Amino acid sequence: MIAALPPEVEGILGDARTIRLGRTFDVVLLASHLVDDPSDGRSFIETAAAHVTPSGTVIGETYPPGWGEKDDVGTTLKLGDATVTVVRARREGDLVDAAVRYGVDGMEWTQSYTARLLDEPALVALLADCGLAFAGWLEKTGWFAARPAR
Repeated sequence: MIAALPPEVEGILGDARTIRLGRTFDVVLLASHLVDDPSDGRSFIETAAAHVTPSGTVIGETYPPGWGEKDDVGTTLKLGDATVTVVRARREGDLVDAAVRYGVDGMEWTQSYTARLLDEPALVALLADCGLAFAGWLEKTGWFAARPAR
């Protein structure tokens, strides 16, 4: 993906759980449910907190409160030329074991994963532990904003 960036965009290859660039940004994006990773979610948030300016914003994606994993099994979402189909989702407590099938240009592959479902109080506490204050839910379901705690 880095090779596909336009020349004026700097590409950086690194581990998003541990990288420290030594600089900050007005906005840091945590897409793809990184905060829901049961073993590394905290590390992703700590990296975001390390890279946001004191007056900046972290935008993150999590499973929305009240999300029902069984509601999504068998559904297909079209994103441009790609399709995303939830093929399996089983919940035990706050963990969901799931598999998603991706398709693009006639190719398909399946990704299995485990995610921790965070209710709003758990998300707020996790962000606070990492030096961020929950700033609210955004219009797009499952997306939130956080700012450095003062």
